[in-house]
Amino acid sequence: MRGHRSLFNALLATVLVLSLLSAPAWAGPGHHHAGDDHPDPGKTASFTLFPGHEEVVDSVMAHEDHPWVTLELLGMSGEGRPIYLAIVADPDSPVPMEERVRTFIFTQQHGNEPAGTPAALTLLDDIAKGGSIAETLENQVLILLPMVNPDGAEKEQRRNSQDRDINRDHIGLETPEANLLHDVLNRFDPHVAMDHHEYGGVGFGHPVPVRLYDYDLTTLFPVHGNVRIPTRAAAEDLMYKGIWPKAEEAGYTANEYGEQTVAGVPVEQIAGGPDPGIMRNHLGLHNVAGLLVETFVNAQDNPFHDAARRIAIHEVVMRATLEYVHDNAGRFKAAKAESGDLNVLEPMDRYIEGDKDVPLAAAYKVPMNDTFAALFAAHGLSAGIPVMDGMVHNMDDPHQGHVAAILHPESARMVVAGEATERVEPPVVEAQAQKVSESPVVPVVTLLGLALLLLRRRS
Repeated sequence: MRGHRSLFNALLATVLVLSLLSAPAWAGPGHHHAGDDHPDPGKTASFTLFPGHEEVVDSVMAHEDHPWVTLELLGMSGEGRPIYLAIVADPDSPVPMEERVRTFIFTQQHGNEPAGTPAALTLLDDIAKGGSIAETLENQVLILLPMVNPDGAEKEQRRNSQDRDINRDHIGLETPEANLLHDVLNRFDPHVAMDHHEYGGVGFGHPVPVRLYDYDLTTLFPVHGNVRIPTRAAAEDLMYKGIWPKAEEAGYTANEYGEQTVAGVPVEQIAGGPDPGIMRNHLGLHNVAGLLVETFVNAQDNPFHDAARRIAIHEVVMRATLEYVHDNAGRFKAAKAESGDLNVLEPMDRYIEGDKDVPLAAAYKVPMNDTFAALFAAHGLSAGIPVMDGMVHNMDDPHQGHVAAILHPESARMVVAGEATERVEPPVVEAQAQKVSESPVVPVVTLLGLALLLLRRRS
């Protein structure tokens, strides 16, 4: 929150809320669940603008023969709906595949926040047709997941078919959809990731500026205290220097997510916390420069602030992201590498999550357990070093903050409380394997495999 909020601001907010009590009721489905980062935006009268799951699959599959596009059946939702991933790269670029920055864009973790999905499909169509945005793929690979939560989308509800909020499950990984997102993170190891959402506001919206939570676009970088500075700084630059100028140039207002405002005046910080189970923060702990992207969904009928406007804002953000990453590819690659190196060479000795600032041990021991080992594997992390009565996780790990969020007793999403212990030297054989896994050869092999796959699809 930006400084002390005056009594005037609070009174102004109260007056506005009271003045809106007689406004038409918001008929959208869903409810605000305690602890959620923002309320459900519900659906709008223009819901037909938003494609259903089958339409999304058809739209993506229309590009399966395009030489730039590799489609992958990532997996199935809880109710058995296929979830497709599009990997988009220019096979004729002079930039070697292993030198390109990898940008992951995904939408609709929350089923009733749909505006990012048609924007993603439009982006894919434009690239396939050789639009100007395709030039940004000279030095980057686009990894596009246009609908994370098809079950929620079909029901027009925030949560998935298990009645779980996917965007609170990025530590426990108890939902199939969260596991699929982490499969992408583990295999492609992106440098940049964009998580597209929507949020509900109260007021009349564009072009009337007086409303609560009153910006067309809000975005936020990871704020967990164990995100390393290079990663957070790269995410902030993408937001402030890459996205906001393009949004404002297109005529949209932009601000940081989570700050409640009235007529543009900050009143209270109501969301945007450090929860490591939220993808925005989890990306940062994984050394990915990630951002949350939200568009304003109006509670009142307003012909100026309609569904098409929301979709257009998401399109602007996606294009601005690809352009800024293209122009600053070296910055994002360096940020990822530097954060990983810091976690190994200068590991943090504090666990910092919001108001929590507590000691972080050099290592943690957990019981020998197949369930925990499987969870660490799903996160792309080592199961630890076997000892007499369990496994020890040394905290000088490239993903130190990620491991700490799973093990530290003070983590809001702690899965197993690790016992603070001394660092254990790995066996010689394991140390050699670790050295190989941290070498640049592994991602090169992965990306060369991707290059061969792209060339095969082109032939």
